[in-house]
Amino acid sequence: KWKKTETQQENPLPSKETIE
Repeated sequence: KWKKTETQQENPLPSKETIE
């Protein structure tokens, strides 16, 4: 749901975890 750029900037977690 979230974009890679947004997740990386807002959340310090890796894109893999955020996307999944």
